[in-house]
Amino acid sequence: MSIRFLNFKTSQRLQFIPWFMAFALLPMTDVLAQHLDVVGSARVSEMDTLNMLQANIVSMADGTLALRQFEVGDYAHGGIVFWVDESGEHGLVCDTADIHDGIAWRNGTDRVTNATGDGVGAGEMNTVLAIAMQTNDNTTGEFAALLCAELMRAGYGDWYLPSKEELNLMYDQRAIINTSSTANGGSAFVGADYWSSTELTTSGASEQNFGNGTQNNQSKQGLNRVRAIRAF
Repeated sequence: MSIRFLNFKTSQRLQFIPWFMAFALLPMTDVLAQHLDVVGSARVSEMDTLNMLQANIVSMADGTLALRQFEVGDYAHGGIVFWVDESGEHGLVCDTADIHDGIAWRNGTDRVTNATGDGVGAGEMNTVLAIAMQTNDNTTGEFAALLCAELMRAGYGDWYLPSKEELNLMYDQRAIINTSSTANGGSAFVGADYWSSTELTTSGASEQNFGNGTQNNQSKQGLNRVRAIRAF
């Protein structure tokens, strides 16, 4: 894991909180670890509570602050990091285990949902659209996108079904994801078909086989595995 250092000087404040109150609160909460925003400069002497896997800010032995930079395979933000942007501070994580071993993409009826987005980040809107257009068909039904949206894992509830490209990024990093997942109480991918959230036709959506890597247009009524992801 790499670290990018921030330069701080002496005694000022944290956002609208007087500096003496803000630092008094640091040992009491981990929340500040994810929302610390220094306006000006500050001197830090005790910040042990910021050394957390979920924190974006960490303290060094000499009292300086650093922004945490994530790498593929890190266990953070509720799952396993499988893609990061150029800054290394933001990216995507997948769940440590499949949430279903065989469920349909559709909710009982073939219909156009307009969940056609692809690329990094597109799966989130695809998931919203797939749910919105299909829940009226069966208000108690279960389908791939809904399972992801309803997932609550490690305190996070903003999971979604990956787009076609996001699913392929997971496939490309499957070896390191498998190692990290099993080391953190999860399980490895299996060599089977996984749903993406990318709709291709009225009756078909994109899936990927994690045995050979092929992506196909499969009938929405097919029963495929599901692995949820989220952005951080």
